[in-house]
Amino acid sequence: MANANALPAFGGPTTPFTYDEAWTTLRRSLAGIQALTSQVLGLIAAGPVSAQNIVNMSNSLANQNATLTQIGALGAPLAAYAVTQDAYCASIGAANVILGFVAVQAALAAVVQWVEANAPGNALTVNASGQVVWAIVPQAALAPLTALLNALAATIT
Repeated sequence: MANANALPAFGGPTTPFTYDEAWTTLRRSLAGIQALTSQVLGLIAAGPVSAQNIVNMSNSLANQNATLTQIGALGAPLAAYAVTQDAYCASIGAANVILGFVAVQAALAAVVQWVEANAPGNALTVNASGQVVWAIVPQAALAPLTALLNALAATIT
């Protein structure tokens, strides 16, 4: 018998997500997003950054956003569940949990879109030995990305 409160897993057979599993996955995803955002902001603050770091971050954030989209399919009932599981969520109410979730996804999308639109055309080259050489992106060129990452960080408590 199928669980009425379930989401399909990525690719392959359908594996149900209970509210508890979705809530746990959501919190882990948000922690991962927060850690990655902090790491990349640290790299940018330290100086020029390898395009590989930017591309890898963008790929990771796009994957996290896909996970959040899947979890978000549970909608208001998941927000109501979150209110019963977390004191902060209880203090802001289910409607604000939903608004916060939407804000996280919008901020994730903005970061990924910026990278897609602004990644250097020469992000990587292959040298004569067949080795991949990633471009180094100047710190100043990453100022808009820094602003977007700070905005993303602000959506997660």
